[in-house]
Amino acid sequence: MFDRIQLKQKELFEWLMQPCRENQSGLERVAHRVSRISYAIVRDLTQGSLTLHAMSLVFTSILSIVPLLALSFSLLRYFNVQNRFLPMIEHFLLPMGEKGQEIHQAIMQFVDNVKVGVLGAVGLLLLLYTVLSLVQKIEFAFNRIWFVANTRSISRRLSNYLSMIFVGPILVVAAISLTSGLFESALI
Repeated sequence: MFDRIQLKQKELFEWLMQPCRENQSGLERVAHRVSRISYAIVRDLTQGSLTLHAMSLVFTSILSIVPLLALSFSLLRYFNVQNRFLPMIEHFLLPMGEKGQEIHQAIMQFVDNVKVGVLGAVGLLLLLYTVLSLVQKIEFAFNRIWFVANTRSISRRLSNYLSMIFVGPILVVAAISLTSGLFESALI
């Protein structure tokens, strides 16, 4: 009886791991895909790796959010558009009530105190390292969760990270400006 159960488990596992066949109907393909995803979620939840990665990301994000905002606001201050983000951050922290206001004030005070000229090369490099380590940890966690065997080359990762860190705030400003412009139009 026990051998028969093990045999059925092995057959089910082999069915889950094989790719969809060409002659399967659409409903069979959907059922196969949902079964594979469900199996992967249950497997990862029971092994505890998803929880571990989630805790790691939360910890790293909490430690790195202020330096990330400081670096982004320093770049935005260079283009003189940092004031457009103040209401957005305040609105984001609004559900936290009084503590949200305290966090908002602390972040704004930290960002106002960051002066690139005073910060110096070493401080700027440490700030950049903190932000890069946050992005790298996020990529590592996603690679582990999705079982990506080969990571990208260092030069590719560095160029992607830097473009996201330096160009990202500019694109966010452009998106917010475009959105606010659309909502202020008479047609909308």
